[in-house]
Amino acid sequence: MMLRLIYVCGLRVPEAVAVVWGDLVTVDGLNCLKVTGKGGKTAHVEVMDDDLWSELMRLRGNASELLFRSQWAGRKGMLDRLAARMIFIRAAKKHDLPASASIHDLRHMTASHLFVGAALDDAVKISKHMRHCRVSTTTDFYCHAPQSLGSIKHRLAA
Repeated sequence: MMLRLIYVCGLRVPEAVAVVWGDLVTVDGLNCLKVTGKGGKTAHVEVMDDDLWSELMRLRGNASELLFRSQWAGRKGMLDRLAARMIFIRAAKKHDLPASASIHDLRHMTASHLFVGAALDDAVKISKHMRHCRVSTTTDFYCHAPQSLGSIKHRLAA
């Protein structure tokens, strides 16, 4: 579920591992995830997957509890980058993705699929969804689909 949330919302790994149940909110009728990103900036990112949202609502815990906990982590129970990477590696092997694939590629694929699939109608909206400070970051660097991953949406979302 963590990988799916990273992909659907275009999350960075530190953003994903810090999500608490209270970050799942409805804003202006949209199902959103409150994300604290680079520089401590907070944004609401639409969760554009109704099935994922329903699953999250079914599993919903206390507002201050982490969505993704580690039984081995320190007193906070938060997954670290290595643990998140290991989750990705196991999923990548299960779905026959190449060894060169990385968890951060999910974020790259988000922007690429939004452009290709026209889920959002312009670069400004996609840039906002990705939480980039400049639209050029989205158009210049993130609107490509790493060939090593192919159609990750269908392979990892299963």
